[in-house]
Amino acid sequence: MAYIPNKKSAHWYASRHEDHYTNLGYDYRGKIFRKTMSPLLFKNKVNAALLSHIEPMVQYMIDCVKQIRIHYMISLDKNDTRIR
Repeated sequence: MAYIPNKKSAHWYASRHEDHYTNLGYDYRGKIFRKTMSPLLFKNKVNAALLSHIEPMVQYMIDCVKQIRIHYMISLDKNDTRIR
């Protein structure tokens, strides 16, 4: 069995092992339409199925916009996804 090194250096892990993100806000993933639309729309199975296929696309768009904000924060890595 061959040794497979970590993708990131030991320095990266040493400098971030105490990073604890608190107060991350509301976790909207998987609940965007249920919290923003009328419950009557979800009683119809056809509508619920259609909205369940659209919701991952909306979630992806929200996450992409949030990456712009994270990209310009000098205190975070550019690829950090732990912030909601």
